[in-house]
Amino acid sequence: MKISASTQYTLRQILKRWESRLTSVVSPGAALSATRTTDLNQVLASLYPDEEQICESARQLERLVDLYRHLQEHPLILQRLEQEMFWILGLKPAA
Repeated sequence: MKISASTQYTLRQILKRWESRLTSVVSPGAALSATRTTDLNQVLASLYPDEEQICESARQLERLVDLYRHLQEHPLILQRLEQEMFWILGLKPAA
């Protein structure tokens, strides 16, 4: 399973908004870094060792983005959803 184009678009918008405040949780050079311009399917493939994990991560991102789109009036929930998305993509907000 791959991340759909519409989900990638939403994720890129979120990554753009957080761009200067995100750091990788992965050792440098160990995986592609998720940015607003990278292919997010390739990022997942570089982060997860097998196809099952890649598919599960893509499904989780699809679900989280769907919730994100429907809960726009709940900023605290949106922030939590963003944190979960970042973690799947190997990122976290800088301290």
